[in-house]
Amino acid sequence: TWQWFKRMPGSNQQVQSALLQLALVYRWVAIAMSLCWVNQYINERERVWVFALMGLGAFLLAGWRRNREAVLASAAFTATGLATLWLILPRADWVYFPTLLAVLGLLAQQQVARKFVERYQLPEGVQTAVIVMGGLTLWRLLSEWVLRGPGGFYLTASWSGLAFLLFGCGVLLREKMYRWLGLGILAAALGRVVLFDVWRLEQFYRVLSFVALGIVLVVLGFIYNKYQDKLRQWL
Repeated sequence: TWQWFKRMPGSNQQVQSALLQLALVYRWVAIAMSLCWVNQYINERERVWVFALMGLGAFLLAGWRRNREAVLASAAFTATGLATLWLILPRADWVYFPTLLAVLGLLAQQQVARKFVERYQLPEGVQTAVIVMGGLTLWRLLSEWVLRGPGGFYLTASWSGLAFLLFGCGVLLREKMYRWLGLGILAAALGRVVLFDVWRLEQFYRVLSFVALGIVLVVLGFIYNKYQDKLRQWL
């Protein structure tokens, strides 16, 4: 319909407006039907990465055609995938490599949108929300993976490592939210050491938690002291 009216600029404006609105409704009904199709026919464990892949396709189309509606479609697919992961998927199915790839792909899309502003024009608040949601999902994925081990003894150490990784991403990518997210997870690791590890873990695992957290704190302190001027400029 859109192509027809593009080639026929002299068409009746009232008819053109009505048919274009009808075509818009049709496209969004088609998107809703595709969401229902995935929920009906795709195994529950596979839905997250399927929704993420559909969102990626719409995202690439949006950048290619510079189409805002395609960005909204991408957001609909991706948000449905995240909602499926957080609200529907059982804990036993969280630890799944395609799910990890889907989350990393979402964070990569945010960086692409940041770099090609003229093609995507995403509000700053949306990009911040993507980083926060992607980072929190990574945190949950890591936690579920560690807890599958013998008692989750390495949970504090893994949180410290993830916090350091996110902080490093914030410096390299010059994204303030990555830095705050890393510091928030580091604070959670510190709180877990005080409230849980000291009282419940065996001595070896208690020492391991303290050592991992201490190393991360020392390294971050060194980075802040040595590069504080650059960090102020970047972040």
